[in-house]
Amino acid sequence: MVVKTRGSTAIDKAQRRMASLKSIDEALDLGYDLNLENYTQLIEATRQQVEQYNVLLSHLEDARHSVLAMEEQLSTFSERMLAGILVKYGRDSKEYSKAGGATRRGKPTQTALPPIASSPISPDPIAQQPTIAPTVADDLAELPLSNHAIPARKALKAMLN
Repeated sequence: MVVKTRGSTAIDKAQRRMASLKSIDEALDLGYDLNLENYTQLIEATRQQVEQYNVLLSHLEDARHSVLAMEEQLSTFSERMLAGILVKYGRDSKEYSKAGGATRRGKPTQTALPPIASSPISPDPIAQQPTIAPTVADDLAELPLSNHAIPARKALKAMLN
């Protein structure tokens, strides 16, 4: 975002009016400090103020460019720091994750294990071992398989029975 310097339409208008007033009288004095000398001084003071404003805008633009360059340098350094952590500790390390790196996609991250089946736990686990064979057999019967997969389904059912 470049900030535009400004000109002054008021100064331009005042200069044109000054030329017109001088054509009436070179030493025009209307009283109450309304004279061409004071008018000229105010025009010049306003011009200097606008010039000072434009110089400040120029310095502001230089400072903005300096900040942008420093931010770019900082971003590059941050990337290099993360790359250093990657080289030293590896992509799947907790140090890399702490530094803001992302682990490889598709590889499961360390998460809590899902809860075990909701069947009540008996005091004697050997006496009541849950069987999953009926569930698998039921699931196999519901699967829509193509004709070439039917022998595999029959073989699985035979193993489970």
